[in-house]
Amino acid sequence: MVFATIASFIGYSVLIYLLYVIIRSLYHYLILPRIGPYANTRWASTLKPWAVVSGGGSGIGRGFAEVLAKRGFNIIILGRSRVSLMECEEAIHSHSPNVEVISAEIDFSQPSINWIPLVRSCIENRDIALLVNNVGMNTEIPGPYTEHDYRHVNAMVNCNCSATLALTKLILPLMKQNNKGGIIFLSSCTGVWACPLQAVYSATKAFIFKYAEALSEELRISQIDVLILSPFYVQSKMSGFRRTSFLVPSAVKFAEHAILFLGRTSAPQPMFSHFLLYCGFCLASLLPSRFLLWYQKGRMEDVRMKLERRRRRDNPPSDTRDLGPTLPRDSNDESRIRLDRDEDHDTYSGVDLSAFDPRTPFDSTPFSQY
Repeated sequence: MVFATIASFIGYSVLIYLLYVIIRSLYHYLILPRIGPYANTRWASTLKPWAVVSGGGSGIGRGFAEVLAKRGFNIIILGRSRVSLMECEEAIHSHSPNVEVISAEIDFSQPSINWIPLVRSCIENRDIALLVNNVGMNTEIPGPYTEHDYRHVNAMVNCNCSATLALTKLILPLMKQNNKGGIIFLSSCTGVWACPLQAVYSATKAFIFKYAEALSEELRISQIDVLILSPFYVQSKMSGFRRTSFLVPSAVKFAEHAILFLGRTSAPQPMFSHFLLYCGFCLASLLPSRFLLWYQKGRMEDVRMKLERRRRRDNPPSDTRDLGPTLPRDSNDESRIRLDRDEDHDTYSGVDLSAFDPRTPFDSTPFSQY
């Protein structure tokens, strides 16, 4: 009798939870798009608010920059590639000619002390209403941790973690003065579920998720909204997807959906397709943890083989001599490693070669910043 009562209680609890998930999903993906995002006045104290977007030259960062510009925000774009920043500025002015755009060329893989003064000069005397912590970098080709030069790993930690901490520390006090604002953090699905062959990237994104989650609770009593995004694949140069599909939305579409959730919930999956993938991973998490690790590793091994074949096809060897591993170069800057897979989340970032000893053997897996 007691066993039957407990089983009934568990069964009803599961049904109630599933009903809650269904109702919430219907609201998020059917009703919320019709309601639209909050008005800018929720985050801004002036009629000409500013949004800061790190890694805003391309990919998801550029998507947010364009979407926020259409909503009337003036934009400060921070990124490594001058070409990408100029292209983003032109795109914004083409559809939002009255919006002011400031761009700053910053290599976030360098220590924050090198670029904080530049960011401070950009935000001085401006009403910063939104901060999009998008900048990040990843390996061009997945591979074992032992293949990566430690200085590349250090650059990734600087870019993915330290840059977010520094920008938030710099801008959050300004928001608290106005008691208004919003901060968007870009984590990743690999930050929720560990990803072998992308161990460092996965760990840095898990750091971002937990940091943002804790910060959102600290700011709950204030009027500063925190949004944590852990997307699956989005069309970008770094992700390698050149075409959109049901499972792979464009960066602009992803940003349009994401902004709907700012101020309404803290850690959603803005795209319905990503929500379905998220549910699948949650169900798989009920199995022994080794299963998901095995699946993720197998998926990364497939990606690695495909990208290596593409690299050999696009860059056939011109000399049969064994000259050791080579570093792909950016045609616009011969002093830097080219960190983007094709040309992410489409931004460029680099590591200055002058910081490295040329006698040190580099791994053949360069990094890419978005």
